[in-house]
Amino acid sequence: MMVSFISSDESRGIGSAALLVFIFLLVLVLLTVLIPFSIGVIISLLSFSRVSVTGGAIIVHWLFLTVLGYFGSIIVWKQFHPVAPSACVQGDCKNGNGIKIYFDQGLEKGTWKDGKLEGNCYQLFGKTSEFSGDSYEGEFKRGVYWGKGTYYDESEDSKYVGNWVKGKPNGKGLATWGEKSKFPGRYYDGEWKDGLMHGYGTKFWGKAEVDKYTNNKYTGEWKNDKMDGFGKYDWADGSYYEGPWKNDEQDGDGIYVFKDGEVFKGHWENGYCEVLAKKMGL
Repeated sequence: MMVSFISSDESRGIGSAALLVFIFLLVLVLLTVLIPFSIGVIISLLSFSRVSVTGGAIIVHWLFLTVLGYFGSIIVWKQFHPVAPSACVQGDCKNGNGIKIYFDQGLEKGTWKDGKLEGNCYQLFGKTSEFSGDSYEGEFKRGVYWGKGTYYDESEDSKYVGNWVKGKPNGKGLATWGEKSKFPGRYYDGEWKDGLMHGYGTKFWGKAEVDKYTNNKYTGEWKNDKMDGFGKYDWADGSYYEGPWKNDEQDGDGIYVFKDGEVFKGHWENGYCEVLAKKMGL
């Protein structure tokens, strides 16, 4: 979900950014094409001063120095500019309201304090980011997601809507996976801690990696992304288990209800109940 928040009035400020892009590309061309070519010609002339200089010799030296110049410029750029170059195209991106765009089409819009987003703002990751296409709209604190907000992951077609602390889901939140994701229909609605399911919540698997988990659902307690505590697990065929869990497995005294309504009471250890296994012929 890539939503543009630039209005027609705001677009006038993009011209200055375009000029900076042109200057950057011009410097890159000088570093990777013209200068290496000139040096290549000189080296070729020196190397073949006693024989005829061929165009092939010049090209070989030029290609070598071009590759050298290209990777050298990348290393230098990343050393001094760890993020994509940017420009404030409207307003005040230091202390005030403003819009900052990145040359890889990333965008940040909102209130700025000491050069960092603060309060309700919007962020879109550009093409060179590992989070390319992802976006966040919500509350920031010192440039970090903090408060209520919505994050959309384009590559996974997933979305989280809820509370954030220090850049991670914390507190109540809802995560959903869309039709384009690997797990269409999946969701988790509940409590989070440092980006992990933790506390009380409901997870519906939707289409799972392994068919036996498809459309199953668990409602209960979680600990560090694992079912841990008391909870109810429903299978897609209508059967369910209700009781204690530990590290994603049934562990303790619980009940298993067959899809025809028959109730079995037993004891589980590490996800296994010997009596039930024998009853089911497993």
